[in-house]
Amino acid sequence: MRIYEKNITFATDFININKGMKFFYRTLLFFVVAISLSLFTSCKSKVKVLEDGLSFCEAVYADDDVIYISNFGVDSLSNIPSNKGYILKYDGEKFDTLQGLEGKLSTPRGLVRAGNFLYVADYNRIHAVNLSSAEPKIISIPLPSEDVVVNHLLVVDDVLLISVSNSNHILALMLKDDGAPQISGIQLYFSVPGPNGMALHNGKLYIGSYNCKGENPTAENVIYVVDDFNNPVPKPFISRVGQYDGLAVDGNWLYFTDWIGGTVGKINLNNSDQIVIINHDFSLIGPAQITFYHGFLCIPDLIQSKIFMIND
Repeated sequence: MRIYEKNITFATDFININKGMKFFYRTLLFFVVAISLSLFTSCKSKVKVLEDGLSFCEAVYADDDVIYISNFGVDSLSNIPSNKGYILKYDGEKFDTLQGLEGKLSTPRGLVRAGNFLYVADYNRIHAVNLSSAEPKIISIPLPSEDVVVNHLLVVDDVLLISVSNSNHILALMLKDDGAPQISGIQLYFSVPGPNGMALHNGKLYIGSYNCKGENPTAENVIYVVDDFNNPVPKPFISRVGQYDGLAVDGNWLYFTDWIGGTVGKINLNNSDQIVIINHDFSLIGPAQITFYHGFLCIPDLIQSKIFMIND
């Protein structure tokens, strides 16, 4: 904007000096303004908003050319848990509802695919949805009674990792070759404060922490990293305190969402001191679990029942 104002002043001064060249400088002024505005516009991120058919959408997961979207399906968050949850599939143009799940999902959250199965985090359980059958069939796997707020899922080799925010647990479920669950194989893998979103990069596991007790975040609510899967000891990756929800990796950047201030940011994985807060011209209230889809960062806002797709 300063460039714009200086050019206006510059052109106006010359016009006052030589009125005979007024037309020339008006033309020059027009081109200066046009160039300045075009440069300003090119620096803005492109934003696309999805909202048709969404109802408290908590997570998005990109799988090839489609995005799976988990929805609570209720009129108010005071009505959860319920049995009204559903999964939408978006192909870039239209939404379809994943069939065969009616009445079986409560508060579906994190999503991940392993082989033929789409896994869904839910209240005190996870579901394995067989996508290879004509009508998806669901296997529901209850978790220990203390593991209630099941948030995110991540596949590492033949293991499904499950984050449970209220119990501070990361659980592990062994998978078969086709992605089917070995139901007898759920184990406590390790503990970390308020685990929520997870991401994998170069053999390291990153975990965002969320205080789900209805209290302000504390010094424990940061992003953690686990360097060794054989000896999982979570260590703070950054010291920035937040209510972290979603994590996703693109290149050498770890993207995150934070419910404090409706924040979206990214951290340089090679230099964790470099944290960039992404400016956006739309309001976020409950930015949840994110994914990348065809170059766009997809940010579901749980509270607004919208998905914002930005080209960062």
